[in-house]
Amino acid sequence: MPRDISALGDKEVRRLASEFNACLGRTIWLLSQALDEELGLKHLRDDAYQRAFLAEAEDAEKEGIKSTKDDKDAAARQNAEYKELDARVREAEKIVRKYKALKEIYQGNIDRLSREATLRDDEYKRSGGR
Repeated sequence: MPRDISALGDKEVRRLASEFNACLGRTIWLLSQALDEELGLKHLRDDAYQRAFLAEAEDAEKEGIKSTKDDKDAAARQNAEYKELDARVREAEKIVRKYKALKEIYQGNIDRLSREATLRDDEYKRSGGR
């Protein structure tokens, strides 16, 4: 995005608005894919946690050991599958945050270009055009 869009011609402003709009559309689609991936990974991670929690409870019961909810929770969070999926969830969350930031940038650029076009149109109308 140029620093001074007032120095651009009308066609250039419209071209930039079209380009940023296309980029915004692509970013929104990529964001939706990333959100789906994040949600799927969260479900898998939560399932792995639940299975590990229940396995820990079953093992403690078989051995006649009294274990608290906190003990089972700690053991479930140390489960290798859970830890691997939790790391993947965190990475997916980072990607989602990046796409959200990119979406805001593109939307802001489109808004600025739209305001510039509106200002130009208003100026033209005040000068007796149309």
